[in-house]
Amino acid sequence: MSETQAPKLNAIQVVEKELLGFRTQREQAVANVHAVDGAIQAAQHLLALLKVEAAKAETEVEKVVGAVESAVKTGIHVVESVAQRVEAAVEGE
Repeated sequence: MSETQAPKLNAIQVVEKELLGFRTQREQAVANVHAVDGAIQAAQHLLALLKVEAAKAETEVEKVVGAVESAVKTGIHVVESVAQRVEAAVEGE
């Protein structure tokens, strides 16, 4: 009788060991899913921050472009005024 019981116990032990392995694999898979989910959430958060910063940068660029355009217009008017004075001075000689 002991000869027939030993293989059954070994088979049960093998099945228990396999079940433990499956449980461990399942726990690891769940942990991996949570890690991937966390990475996705972090990426979404960073993307939202990048969009805010891009909008700020675009607003700042628009301000700088406006200031440069204004300075260029002023410079053009100054050059035109000086050119007119030079032309008048040349004609007056």
